[in-house]
Amino acid sequence: MHGIPFESRGAKSYATVNMGATKYGSSLHHRGKGFCYGYVNGRHAARVDYILSVTIPHQNPPVIVNLALIRRFQEPTFNIEHPWSLSATDLGIATWKYNELGNLEACCLEDLTGQFAFAHIRIPHAGHFWVTFSLDTVSAQVKELC
Repeated sequence: MHGIPFESRGAKSYATVNMGATKYGSSLHHRGKGFCYGYVNGRHAARVDYILSVTIPHQNPPVIVNLALIRRFQEPTFNIEHPWSLSATDLGIATWKYNELGNLEACCLEDLTGQFAFAHIRIPHAGHFWVTFSLDTVSAQVKELC
């Protein structure tokens, strides 16, 4: 087991959190669904499933950690060429496996680095994919938990 285990009674769940001028939300909460997609550590697309404030009482003094439980979008197993491929990094556009998310993992709220829109596309002879488009140019800082 990695990390420090925590008890569920020491965790508070939130629908949304504001990071600077950007709002993130929990995909499992009706108030957070519209804000539940964001980039992690740069431009890796992810869905935020939970936003938690966790108290770890076994430390002296007790430690409070604000985190998100996320599922990362999965990269395709082969390179997909689009008309925008040469400028994709500059434009903030990426292609991901359709409807495939990684395992649940924890990240610090400060690791949420922006928001994106995405669309489902079908490429003949290749299949279905998600294409993400970067929306956020504001740096992330914790403002408040809602």
